[in-house]
Amino acid sequence: MHSIDEFQRREAIMIAQKLHLIAEDVGLTASEVEIIVDLNNGVWPLVGATLERWSPTVQQETRLRQLLEVCVFADWRFGKDAALWMRHFAPSLGTSPVYLMMEEPEGLRAMRDAFRREAQAR
Repeated sequence: MHSIDEFQRREAIMIAQKLHLIAEDVGLTASEVEIIVDLNNGVWPLVGATLERWSPTVQQETRLRQLLEVCVFADWRFGKDAALWMRHFAPSLGTSPVYLMMEEPEGLRAMRDAFRREAQAR
């Protein structure tokens, strides 16, 4: 996988910082974020020197953006119940949202796209 340029890296760092603030609020654990974004085990949350040295791949940067969007939408849609929703079995998904994002290659994109459609419909 190719790494991104310096401008995109700095943007990815800002996204990671925003994600760090909201991921826990919507019920995602550090290990779940690592799996979803495809980070090395034990590096989330990316803070301090680890964050400054981090050089994400294009895929990681894309998944960071998508996960941030899912977290923001979940918080907007479900508020304080977002953490419960993330772990609740959803018949339309055949699993829970967090499991879908962790286990299915296109699960994160599917969640993001579903939230986008819902937001546009309102």
